[in-house]
Amino acid sequence: MLVDLSHSNTNPVVEREIPWFINGVVVGCYQLASVLKNLPGLDKLDDAIFKGKSVRQLGLGQMERHLSLAKTDNGDRDLSGFFVVPDAGAAVLFNSTRQKMDVIGARTKNS
Repeated sequence: MLVDLSHSNTNPVVEREIPWFINGVVVGCYQLASVLKNLPGLDKLDDAIFKGKSVRQLGLGQMERHLSLAKTDNGDRDLSGFFVVPDAGAAVLFNSTRQKMDVIGARTKNS
């Protein structure tokens, strides 16, 4: 799942960008999780929640087929600027990657 920040009333402050690669191709970047404070509802969260965390954001040219919203002339949807929702959720809900993995592992064992 992805979050669209392109229509937000505020412009995200880019504090740091680290390229995000898939199969040797840059598909976006890692942003400091504090950029999520530009989203409605997350703007009231304490800055300390986001400290030391990052989220993936899709870069220019990332397209998705078969979606009905915001289609381009060729029928694809431009996903540049969207954030990966599991990253955003983990940034808000977990104190560390280790804690996230412990919760996921416990849920898997109990299934």
